[in-house]
Amino acid sequence: MTNLVKAANVTRTSFYNHYSDKDDLLSTLLSEKNKELIHAYKEPILKNRPFIINRFSPPEIQIFNHIFKNADFYTTILNSDIASIAENQMVESIKKINIEELKVNDRMIRSDFIASYLSYAIVGLITEWVRAGYKYEPEFMSEQLLELMRIAPNKTFHIKLTQNRR
Repeated sequence: MTNLVKAANVTRTSFYNHYSDKDDLLSTLLSEKNKELIHAYKEPILKNRPFIINRFSPPEIQIFNHIFKNADFYTTILNSDIASIAENQMVESIKKINIEELKVNDRMIRSDFIASYLSYAIVGLITEWVRAGYKYEPEFMSEQLLELMRIAPNKTFHIKLTQNRR
């Protein structure tokens, strides 16, 4: 606690006037960044009604820009022992938006399953990107996300056939 208040240049009393403990501070920070993440993900969807994936362009995707602008926060959190908590919070938030805002016309797959699938995919891309040190520009990540959303997974995977010779 001493290091925390010293780094923040505040007194212990001031800290405790705002937070009950370090976990309360962390929870508040996660919640605030999650609200910003939700806004970055949801805003382009709401601006493009009706949402049709093939009419969407990479510059409209804001989620990777948000992550990049807050790189210190996301790098610290997603490389820490609370990464799974942060990832689960992101997945649930994105899933909720997907269920509420994106309508899927598929009689074979439940829309909540598609929303969940897409949410985990997005958070997975974010996590890999952060852990790789932001190897690619946010615009490239947006392009990749859109392309992944436009194709069915069965069109991207191919079974590698090998002959078993004895």
